[in-house]
Amino acid sequence: MGTDKATINSVSDFDKAFERAFFDPDEQRAAERKITTLIQTTTTAAYATEFRTLLMSLDWNDAALRAQFYKGLHWHVKQQLAQKETQPQDLEELIAAAIRIDNVRRKLEISRPPQENRLKTAATATTSRTNSGTPRVDSDRLKSDPNYVSEAERQRRRDEKLCIKCGKAGHRFAECRTGWKGPDKGKEIAKIAKTESEKDIEFVCLSNLRTSPLLTIDLITKDQAAIPTLIDSGASTNFISPTTVEKLRLPTITLDQPRTVTMLDGSTPQTGKIWKKTKIEFTYDGHTMNHEFLVSPIGHHSAILGIKWLEQEKPEIDWSHRTLTFPIPTPEFAHIAQEEEADDNPLEGIPAQYHSFAKVFGEEEFHKLPPHRSYDIEIELTEEGPLNSPLYSMTDAESVTLKQWLEDELKAGKIRPSKSPISSPVMFVPKKDGTRRLVVDYRKLNSRSKKNIYPLPRPDDLMSKLRGAKLFTKLDLRWGYNNVRVKEGDEWKTAFRTKYGLFETLVMPFGLSGAPGAFQAMMNEVFQDLLDVSVIIYLDDILIFSKNPEEHESHVKEVLQHLMDMQLFCKGSKCEFHQTTVEYLGIIVSDKGFSLDKLKIQAVQEWPTPTTVKQPNRTSPP
Repeated sequence: MGTDKATINSVSDFDKAFERAFFDPDEQRAAERKITTLIQTTTTAAYATEFRTLLMSLDWNDAALRAQFYKGLHWHVKQQLAQKETQPQDLEELIAAAIRIDNVRRKLEISRPPQENRLKTAATATTSRTNSGTPRVDSDRLKSDPNYVSEAERQRRRDEKLCIKCGKAGHRFAECRTGWKGPDKGKEIAKIAKTESEKDIEFVCLSNLRTSPLLTIDLITKDQAAIPTLIDSGASTNFISPTTVEKLRLPTITLDQPRTVTMLDGSTPQTGKIWKKTKIEFTYDGHTMNHEFLVSPIGHHSAILGIKWLEQEKPEIDWSHRTLTFPIPTPEFAHIAQEEEADDNPLEGIPAQYHSFAKVFGEEEFHKLPPHRSYDIEIELTEEGPLNSPLYSMTDAESVTLKQWLEDELKAGKIRPSKSPISSPVMFVPKKDGTRRLVVDYRKLNSRSKKNIYPLPRPDDLMSKLRGAKLFTKLDLRWGYNNVRVKEGDEWKTAFRTKYGLFETLVMPFGLSGAPGAFQAMMNEVFQDLLDVSVIIYLDDILIFSKNPEEHESHVKEVLQHLMDMQLFCKGSKCEFHQTTVEYLGIIVSDKGFSLDKLKIQAVQEWPTPTTVKQPNRTSPP
């Protein structure tokens, strides 16, 4: 036909071409952005139709969809839903109930007389009461006090659930932000006293659903007690239940003035006023905080962190994964930890008898991409479905560093641009030395990948092989996991998204659940004839040992020869040759036996005593 366009030979080819031409390649993220800003502006039925259209592109669970649908409803529909004794148990029930309420509301509005007629009726009623002996409204007061509202008008506003102060819907008198009108020509006016001070009223939005809340976290107190806490931006402050206060024996303080709890729909629960508060020091995500909580019954929740806490602490919330973290302080100039810096003299510190293996310690071969081998990592997906996550926020300094890292990795050939239909986000994580490591968050991919069950060696079993050894050499392997290639054809599954584009990796990255097993399989195969004879290996930690010191040189040469044959390289400046004492896997190994690193012992001794069943499970050795 004389065209350079691809020929469509099947229905499948047509579907793919049609999707490329007309479908949004980032459909899920676009839908998430739209649905979180969607609100009801016309009928509930129209709102539900648009909501259903967007949810078709999402993988949210039913509880999250219900919460988002409820959030965007008209306030009047929310109010009526909150008053129902039996709450909807799934999204479709909620939509049906909301549509019924909205239809009834609109019918009532149509049948209601115009506002002008209602005002005339109210005025007539006022006149009637005046003629029957009730003190009539002073017309002079209406002229002199622009804030005055007649009793009849006040009653009408109460009946129609309008604000008594401004006459508008959507809030109560105590919440009204309309200012008082000033007196005409400087005349003094006696202002109507507020029935309740705004500072003495707290607002909270509690759902009656007994299902899992949208986001809860465990606050850890100084006594290591865990408090399951709801994150609620609809709550004006922090709350804690009396049961939790009593259970944890928290000291309380009596308030100078009692507080009133008011639901956001305007109703007041039958809990009376709040007279107590407590101050709690707690930790979450390595972040220590000290905040006050009002003691009040709050349904089945133990505690609530409200909008004041969110504004003050500024956590980062990932609603897709239901996680809350705190941004790590970043220096003005961020930099990535350099795992593989070049040695000025690669053979410096290397014993002369091993200089014939200069290729193992050199820089020239090291910068080449590893070859494909029989133990390339394979990523086998267990189920189909969307595997995309939103971008994580980054500072300007981190963005500059990310861009430089991408340029370096592209130049080295470790990554390449991708057109993969799936992707994972990137983020910076801190290291002990203060630098930051850029990693890809493969958690969602890992959850849908077949697990690699290749076993890692037991450290105690490795140590048993060293009994009687007199001399040791420890080698530091360059590139670590990057020595293993991703199986050809599986590279698209490693795709990661950044603000600068979509990329996929050609070498095994850190973060894949199958990476440790794949790497150990490679090392065991490379050194199969030497394992437990003259070398032990745990991932990239290589320890050569000899019971007869005279044999040690030949043992080291055997290992170096294997490395050179398999194009694996070491960083000479980090290697230790011919030692009688070395540290391996946190244990001090010598010709006299084994001992623990004193720093490790000190760290264990300083662990806090667990006070709950869950805490030992959260504890991991340094």
